[in-house]
Amino acid sequence: MARKLQASAGTTAWASESVPYTAETTITTPFGLIEDVIDWPVADPRTALPTAGNRRGPALYSKDEFDLSFSIPFQVQNDNVPFHAALGKVEAVTGTGYTGKKFTELDTLPTISILHEQTDAAFSEIFAGCKADLTLSARRGEALKATMDFVAASRTVDTSKTSFASITPSTLQPYRFWMVGALATVDGSPLASITSIDLKWSNGLEALGSNGARGAYDIAEGEGAGKYDMKIGFLPVDNTKFAAAWADGALVDIVIPFIRAGASLTAATDAVIIELEDCVIMDAPLPLGNKGSLESELSVGPLNTSIEIRVPSGA
Repeated sequence: MARKLQASAGTTAWASESVPYTAETTITTPFGLIEDVIDWPVADPRTALPTAGNRRGPALYSKDEFDLSFSIPFQVQNDNVPFHAALGKVEAVTGTGYTGKKFTELDTLPTISILHEQTDAAFSEIFAGCKADLTLSARRGEALKATMDFVAASRTVDTSKTSFASITPSTLQPYRFWMVGALATVDGSPLASITSIDLKWSNGLEALGSNGARGAYDIAEGEGAGKYDMKIGFLPVDNTKFAAAWADGALVDIVIPFIRAGASLTAATDAVIIELEDCVIMDAPLPLGNKGSLESELSVGPLNTSIEIRVPSGA
């Protein structure tokens, strides 16, 4: 009996494209801890078409344009993440005891290549021209999870691959929710005990088809009015956050750090630091509960954002 294909023989990695929409030849950077199944795009999408005078069923299956969209969920381990494909810009950062990357926003997103290989099936494919939406989420008892919803421009497939990329997964622990502690702030003041974060960047991505081909020549960014969906669960100790929303208060800056090493934000040498800048507080309701502490959800609308990831020097 033939051995079944094994999940342990599947790999995925990414690389920034030096020429947009052109697949990189070396793609070896892992995303992080892949925690769920990745559903890759349909190989040959078609629409069933009936016709008059035919049996009760399709007369043929017409070729559709390729829909090269897929999601990759992973736990964040270090700064080797392609968040620039969703935010726009990445630059190196350095400080006392650390190096790292800071991701900031641009209107036009860069592209990356994504490799998927199944070594026990002699299978390899590359998605080129990838841009993404991004969701960062975490809850008590969980790791910081990134979900990147990609749209690719093209796909190349090799079903008789004999040599495969050397991809080495990181052995670092992921950033965990408990690392936030009491360090999250709203305009410099501590935010009461956080219970969850759900932060989403949506770019309205649209694949623009090329003449005479089923693929795309460009992935276009859409309008940005609905770009952000930012919610932070917390245990309120007073009504100040609701009052700020009700009073149409001043814009605030929110900082949410996951600190793996360092006693404070300024001293952190191993951390993910999420900054939501110039935020409108839209709601922070005081729900009517039937037991225990009340849990609220802070809904905010930022005008700008950034994500900084620090790793210890020499790590």
